[in-house]
Amino acid sequence: LALSRESTSACELTLLPCPFCGAEAHFDSVSAQGMSEERVYAGACTECSCEIMNGPIRNYDGSGWYETKEAAAADWNRRATVQGGAE
Repeated sequence: LALSRESTSACELTLLPCPFCGAEAHFDSVSAQGMSEERVYAGACTECSCEIMNGPIRNYDGSGWYETKEAAAADWNRRATVQGGAE
């Protein structure tokens, strides 16, 4: 499993609030493999603990991790757009 280094610092990445409860979000992170220093990421809520685990990486802690914070943020920040609706 070859992971690329992050090109953007964590302070430059912004996670939208949780889509379920509206609380602040953060990056969850675990080792890519065993005791490796390389990390994999997921967007997560600080209150209701929901996470988006839709990434391509599977490791000892399950599947759905993202190689970079940028990839995790892109999926976390994706919101469905509502078409039509009541007026």
